[in-house]
Amino acid sequence: MQSFRRLLSAGCLALVAAAPIGAESPSMQEVVTGIVVSARTGQPLAGAQVVVEGTGQGVATNSAGRFLITNISGATVTLRVVLIGYREYTEVYQAGDATIQIELEETAIDLDAIVVTGTAGGSQTRAIGTTIAQLDMTEALQVGQSGTFQEMLNSNVSGLNMASGPGNVGTGGAMKIRGIGSVTLGSGPLVYVDGVRIDNNSNARIGSDQGNGTMRGGSVSRLNDLNPEEIQSVEVIKGPAAATLYGTEASAGVIQITTKRGTVGAPQWEVTVRQGVSYLSNAVGRWPAVYDAGTNPCPNCEILPSGVRKFEVLKSEQALGHGIPFTYGHDQTYGISSRGGTDLLRYYFSAQVDRDEGFVEWNHQNKYSARANLEITPNEQLSISTNMGFLRSKSRFNGGGPFPIEFVSSIYWGTPAAAEDERRRGWNWTPPWAMETVDVTEGIDRMIASGTVRHNPFPWLVHRVTGGADFGSAVSGRMVPRSPLGSADFFGAMSLGHVETTERSVTQANVDYGATATFDLPFLGTTSETSVGAQYYVKKTHEFGAVGDQFPAPGPGTVSSAAVKTGWEDFIENKTFGLYVQEQLSWNNRLFATVAFRGDDNSAFGENFDFILYPKVSGSWVLSEESFFNISLVDNLKLRAAWGRAGRQPDVFAARRLYAPITAGGDQPGLTTDAVGNPDLKPEVGEELEVGFDASLLDDRIGIGFTVYNKDTRDAIIARPVSPSSGFAGTQFVNVGQLNNRGIEIEASATLVRSGSVDWDIGFNYATNNSEVVDLGGLPTIFLFGQRHQEGLPVGAVFVENVVSAEFDANGNIVNDQCEATPEQGGGMVPCSMAQPVYRGPSVPTWYGGVNTSVRLLQNFRVFALVDFSGGYTKISGDLAASHLLFQNSQQILEREDAQLAAMSEIVGNWLQAGVLKGGLAKLRELSLSYTLSDEIASLAGSDGGSLTISARNLFNLWEAQSGTFGRREIDVELTRQWNASREGGVYHQTSMPPATTVAMTVRLNY
Repeated sequence: MQSFRRLLSAGCLALVAAAPIGAESPSMQEVVTGIVVSARTGQPLAGAQVVVEGTGQGVATNSAGRFLITNISGATVTLRVVLIGYREYTEVYQAGDATIQIELEETAIDLDAIVVTGTAGGSQTRAIGTTIAQLDMTEALQVGQSGTFQEMLNSNVSGLNMASGPGNVGTGGAMKIRGIGSVTLGSGPLVYVDGVRIDNNSNARIGSDQGNGTMRGGSVSRLNDLNPEEIQSVEVIKGPAAATLYGTEASAGVIQITTKRGTVGAPQWEVTVRQGVSYLSNAVGRWPAVYDAGTNPCPNCEILPSGVRKFEVLKSEQALGHGIPFTYGHDQTYGISSRGGTDLLRYYFSAQVDRDEGFVEWNHQNKYSARANLEITPNEQLSISTNMGFLRSKSRFNGGGPFPIEFVSSIYWGTPAAAEDERRRGWNWTPPWAMETVDVTEGIDRMIASGTVRHNPFPWLVHRVTGGADFGSAVSGRMVPRSPLGSADFFGAMSLGHVETTERSVTQANVDYGATATFDLPFLGTTSETSVGAQYYVKKTHEFGAVGDQFPAPGPGTVSSAAVKTGWEDFIENKTFGLYVQEQLSWNNRLFATVAFRGDDNSAFGENFDFILYPKVSGSWVLSEESFFNISLVDNLKLRAAWGRAGRQPDVFAARRLYAPITAGGDQPGLTTDAVGNPDLKPEVGEELEVGFDASLLDDRIGIGFTVYNKDTRDAIIARPVSPSSGFAGTQFVNVGQLNNRGIEIEASATLVRSGSVDWDIGFNYATNNSEVVDLGGLPTIFLFGQRHQEGLPVGAVFVENVVSAEFDANGNIVNDQCEATPEQGGGMVPCSMAQPVYRGPSVPTWYGGVNTSVRLLQNFRVFALVDFSGGYTKISGDLAASHLLFQNSQQILEREDAQLAAMSEIVGNWLQAGVLKGGLAKLRELSLSYTLSDEIASLAGSDGGSLTISARNLFNLWEAQSGTFGRREIDVELTRQWNASREGGVYHQTSMPPATTVAMTVRLNY
């Protein structure tokens, strides 16, 4: 931590020293200034790149669409304007012209957009044989609510499945691209920011929990450390066919993030203020009642005709005058940014403060972020850029850890038996006033720094070197203060005083070199583009922690003040070195063929395995630009196909033979066998074929992208039991498995209405994914909690007994009970006394997507709505299952009126079966109204322009596949369990807080 602070201080001093340089400006020559607007609506367009052809000069328009370019030499200037979603524009203007208005025409597909592909020069969309999704973050922030990075990405990219985090400020969810590609290594994509690979852990522990930590408090995603306000664009590279050049660990896809850049001209300032509220919708009514057959006094119980008592702890609290623990959290953001510079030096600086509060008073997050991006262009052949982002945050979570340090179960399973207890008042484990005394926290210090030198020594050659690192330190803690009641208080032995603290420092650094040579070949209009490159990557993780128990007296709650102390420490290092070569041929800039190879060596490979090669072949054809193409309804049509491979490295120590320290006889140190290792262990290899097309129709009113893919994970790593005769216990990781993922992806957009006063656009994305465990290499089925990895079935298939029917006879006995039989039992039905777990469905959504619509009214107003949806899977609600069968505190189980539920309880016995649900919902995720300030209103604030947006997120569900079982509802059908890598695809969830509804007003002003 101290080293990080010294590094942060040095970085800040460097930025302060550099700032005045960026403000200097040489003597001005001619200038050109103007505004970029939509040709259809006349509205200003922010973030458009305005470039002077033949020079390195270029600027980005501000949120008012305005630009200023200085130091123009000559009588005329050729401007090229590029913006995602619009046709590229080129025109000649007179130097000194201050009245330029550039009107950009929208395009459903942009064939000339430059995307990051891993090579030195990038590639035009037309040349790429795979689908790459692009998100203009500036545009997304203009129309909607600024949220976490994951929230901004959710539902905007087809093929990306995002699990929403719980209603616990500071937490997040996991993401997958094209399904589950591994059963042991996780399925998260690689993430790069300005060329630097960053820590993208989406399963970070809460409260120093040594377990997974996601069942109750939720998990923390390091991606949400990123500030969307600093991001210009996001590109999602899906699957091995597209990610070959990224090598080992890229088989699950790659996310490329580009932050904002400086411009030539006077400083452009933007001030952002957000004020909002976060709350739990239907805070009382969403919680199901608890039932029992007790006879003790219960002041706020309702006695049903059956004699069963009904109790709702929140309504009881209201009746007693105590109120409920839920409140309205205040969300706020204050940000400022500046961009500008000269031909020599351009800069972008920003700083932002965020304070988000949850719907309980002890849940909040303070976040401070800053960014400084500089670009130096000494001449037209050389450019040097540096990018530095800083983050400091402190979160206090709503629970996180083992029972009873969590809150939801105290409401969900409130107990009538304790309703008259003055200390508990019917709360089950931990009442809110006790939960509020527990500190479950996380503090983050992080810096992401990179530098790129780009050199064009000849017109035909460009090469660049990029280097940088992600320095991160996360300090997690959980502290239970000493109670005067000692172990008799709510937290048991922890009420004597308990503290845990863990510091996890992660440094990821990489150096990449790439060069691209372009030549026109002397036949058939052919162009050759040859790229070579190398990458060195290292990741170091240093983690240490301590636990203290039994404070002798009330005090600061540190480990050193505890009577019993334990500690631990880990250090992990992983390195990769890779080389690549790529050849791309193009004919008349319409037909493209690409062949590439990437070779990697990684320190996690077994000692008998040294090197792996990943090939790739792709092609694309812009058919609509051929002379014979004569379909008037089609504006653009591009056909594409690609095949390729990428890898997924083993865990760092999976190949190594390990020994563990012990205390031997006479209290002497010793060693014992721990893991047998595998010297032949190699990476998993993702192999994918994808085919598709992109088209725009009817004068660019309609855009369609379609992709079908088939991805195999070969040499999948499986844990094989170790023979006891080896002297080692446990399992050995071996490359014997094979998985398959296949599906389709559709992206579509349409302009339904174009007029002077009303414009109506709609967007749609839809994806399917079906996985299969093809081969386990002769190993037996892998059993999980209510799930299995079984050959011929989806990864993480749900397996629970299924009571199909049952009846009561006249005496209340269960008769005619029928349960689904296994294939080994011959299929069909068997008496429930013979029931075995049967396949109930896949564990992750098999279809998902989103629909958005935007309506512009009276030029300055825009209404935006987003609906996302998913379905086609099965999940297990521990809340429902436990209420019906484990704790037996539901009305249905106590009144014994449902024979099917009674058979589950009295014959089959597995309590999970009462919590099996069809997974699926459609949700109104976001609704917003934006107003672009008129010049008259903006001038009242002394501003050149701006916007005001009122938005709401997580409003309500439009459709639910199944909301509950046996008359008892889930708290929220969106809740899903996020397992760690060893339980990829797990669906069991329990006592997670529902997502919050947020309403905010955001004001942006430009100066």
